[in-house]
Amino acid sequence: MDSVAVLGGTVLDVNFELPKLFLHRYLERSQIELPFGDKLLATRHDFMLGGSGANVAVGLKKLGLTTWFRTAVSRDGIGAFLRSQLEDHNLDLSLVEYDQPSAISTILRVAGERTIITGGPSSLELLEVDWPKHNWLHLGPIHGECEEFCLELSSQRQKSVGLSLNPSMDAICARSRGFLSLLRQATILFINKAEALALTRLDRSVLPEQLVSALKRLGPEIACLTCGESGAYVAANNQVLSAQALVDKGNLVDATGAGDAFTSGFLGGYLLSKNLNQDDRLRKALQFATANSGSVVVAIGAQAGLLDAQIAEKDGQSVKIRQIGHD
Repeated sequence: MDSVAVLGGTVLDVNFELPKLFLHRYLERSQIELPFGDKLLATRHDFMLGGSGANVAVGLKKLGLTTWFRTAVSRDGIGAFLRSQLEDHNLDLSLVEYDQPSAISTILRVAGERTIITGGPSSLELLEVDWPKHNWLHLGPIHGECEEFCLELSSQRQKSVGLSLNPSMDAICARSRGFLSLLRQATILFINKAEALALTRLDRSVLPEQLVSALKRLGPEIACLTCGESGAYVAANNQVLSAQALVDKGNLVDATGAGDAFTSGFLGGYLLSKNLNQDDRLRKALQFATANSGSVVVAIGAQAGLLDAQIAEKDGQSVKIRQIGHD
């Protein structure tokens, strides 16, 4: 079985549920609007293990893949809590400890939609490690100056090892030489619509199938584009596949971690179906990803709804895959 090395962040998710009166819907987007200077009472709050790296590592482990996770936690009390949560998932851990306050995400949730405020240190020290033997490397969002990071990763990575990327908006906006080089080496790119528009510099009116095709032309073998309730799109093998989301807005509980669940589902499904031809393998991966993401958004938090392989296989059968055209 393939083993996956995941590099990425771990944060404390502080999840507040707010009354619906704070959600305002406009023609182009919805916004959470809070009165300035007031003290507000949440209807529920939760403290959870979070961070894109942790979410993907836990998701892959839940699907049955051997998962090695390189991350960073603070030496403070929150860091101790995060460490214990990671250990509970029986991940093969390689932890960097830092002296700064722990990274925290404050999630303001109203009627399933959410706004996230994140603060924490840079993650560039994650490369300072002796690498274990693995078949795949997944790089989650890395914050801070990433040019040196990308160049170092390119030099360390064995070319026979599969590489998947979920870049941060920092890296996308910087468009450094090292990042663009790493993008051209990628086997799979995972990205949402806002990030994709920033990376391709296309207009917001572009169709999703055109956007994912533009991503594919930047170098990755497979480009995965998530568009929230509008579903997901995959460009590979000179074709574009799409899948509608399984959960509509009316059934949404918490969108936190939906993209990470898609990532772990797609990567897990892809690695677990090596016996299939490439077209069927992509379809299977997209079914796993859509089922996993759909399960996460009907539970609170980024990890409570993550699926094991058996359920992802079963639920994925209801996901209808459509071929739109050629990339």
